This record gives sequence, C-alpha cells and structure tokens, in this order.
Amino acid sequence: MSHSVTITRTTTTTSGSALFLFYFLISVACLIGTFCLLTACLVSLSTASLISKTVYEVIYHGLAFILYLAAGLTLLIEVNHRKSSYRSQNYEPFLAASIMGLVMAGLYLFSTFFANRSYRGI
Repeated sequence: MSHSVTITRTTTTTSGSALFLFYFLISVACLIGTFCLLTACLVSLSTASLISKTVYEVIYHGLAFILYLAAGLTLLIEVNHRKSSYRSQNYEPFLAASIMGLVMAGLYLFSTFFANRSYRGI
C-alpha cells in the first residue's frame, strides 16, 4: 500500500477594498467622536471647562492619532503598491486621501499634546 503526500501552499492576501474600508471607517469614527466632543463643549460652557480637566481628551486624541496614523500609512502603502494597476484617474484621489489621513494624524498629535498640557494644568 503506497501513500502519497501532497503539500499545498496557502497564502493570505488583503484586498485593497478592505484597506480602503479600514481607512474610511477610522475617518468616520473620529469625525463622529470629534463632533460629539465639540457639540458638548459648545452647548454647555461648563462642560468645556470640565472635559479639559479630565483625561478623556488625552486618551481620545491619542487614540485618534494612532488610528489615523495606521490608516493613513496603510492606505499610502497600498496605493503606492498598486500604482500600476490604477488608472490615472483613480490613483490621485486615493493618494490625496492617504496624505490627508497623515495630516489628520499630525493634527491629532498636536491636539493630544495640548490636551495633556491642559489636563496637567501647565
């Protein structure tokens, strides 16, 4: 009785649409969170002074910075990796979106820095 052994190789790939969905999901989540925070501060002036004294702003902006940085870099790498498969009209908007994600990450980093200073009372 002879036995045969078959070895198969499986590879996993991430589709580009999943990475685009990740980027847009992070963008919308941060947009909604920032809108709620801004609305709470504008509606009640006492809320604005209380929220800045808590660690909530530091955690929120720090987490948004990390998520935007991850999403922007992931999208930028994916767009540059698939540059040849895009038609000329589709490459530039996705490149601009990834760069804007990195800019948003930088803005959230500055906001984290200022929220930390406000939290510590510096």
